Amino acid sequence: MPAVHRPDQIAAAIRSGSPAEVPHLLTEAAKAHYGAVSVDLLLLDYQSTALCGLSDAHEPERVDFSAAGRAFVAQQQLLVEEAGVSRLLCPLTVRGDRLGVLAIGFAEPPDQTVRAEWRQLAESVARETAIAERATDRFRRARRRRRLTLAAEMQWDSLPARSVEMPDYTFCGQLEPAYEVCGDTFDWTTDEAGLTAAVINGSHHGTTAAALSTFAVAALRNARRSGDDIADQAALASDMLYTEHGGDRQVGLMLLRYEPAAGRIRFVDTGTARAVRLRGTTIENIALTAQPPLGSQEEAGYATEEISAVAGDRIMIVSDGVYAAVGSSRQEYGLASLGRMVRRTRLQSCGEAVRTVIRDVLEHRGATLDDDAVVTCLDIHPSTPPAEPLPRA
Repeated sequence: MPAVHRPDQIAAAIRSGSPAEVPHLLTEAAKAHYGAVSVDLLLLDYQSTALCGLSDAHEPERVDFSAAGRAFVAQQQLLVEEAGVSRLLCPLTVRGDRLGVLAIGFAEPPDQTVRAEWRQLAESVARETAIAERATDRFRRARRRRRLTLAAEMQWDSLPARSVEMPDYTFCGQLEPAYEVCGDTFDWTTDEAGLTAAVINGSHHGTTAAALSTFAVAALRNARRSGDDIADQAALASDMLYTEHGGDRQVGLMLLRYEPAAGRIRFVDTGTARAVRLRGTTIENIALTAQPPLGSQEEAGYATEEISAVAGDRIMIVSDGVYAAVGSSRQEYGLASLGRMVRRTRLQSCGEAVRTVIRDVLEHRGATLDDDAVVTCLDIHPSTPPAEPLPRA
């Protein structure tokens, strides 16, 4: 069979069965068409620190200390020799959402043609994995290195994805402590004009906090999907929370709207989240006027504030669990440390910047965080030039 048809053959094979069968179908097709000796689907765990195989026999591979991790971080294909096997490592990414790494073992090093074909195939496998995960728990089971609390299960299930990449911007986020998070979460959506994103901090603890945050996310989405702007989204969510709880339970929110054509980011700030902007090598704390938390007042109204956005800007928004994290010396992490760390990430990708900030906060803390934390990052890309007009007939 001509080599040029092999990617199409394998893509068709993994679509031919049930979602849970995708890994098996991929392995069988890779062996049949490429003579592969092994195929491993390595999925990023909830904490973004390890790449986990689908079999319990496969030990998780640390993102920061493995060849698979290097391919994941760099988002580049990598060929390594391990135990007499040539292992081709291909990042699995869908529209900027980094799912993990596909590892294909060969008896002999693959040539450039095979490597190029697997680069294309990795895109197909990533898409099929993202689709399959909606229909089977197999991939979610693989991604957890230990049991999630019920509150954490609720929060992770409410997320659209951890990240998204568009021509004009990239947005990424992470929850910590990943396996026990309860009150803090984030949300985002894209449309033809830009990005809407939110960092949310629900009060109380455990499933009560998770239920409150989930309620707020649903209310914001309800308003957003009805066409409301961000001020009205916040107002409707606040009204719904107040009607439900009479002001006894409140939610902090930082809501933003980025529209590339306007070159601006608009905010509604009702809570304790903080935002910093990296422009070049200059860090600036974004000063916003704090407004009443969602659900604290009957028929609350909200105003928007805006800042400029230019190509190369990095906006990092964190919940209070980041800057208020107390270390062994009893010192808070603080916004100054956050700014220094964000500056150090300027050469990293959006997703790696998020991982770097979380790692630094955990090192400062010296232990698991005792308060929920959210770290999100928005990178502004150079504008995509308009397409050349088609010539007239």
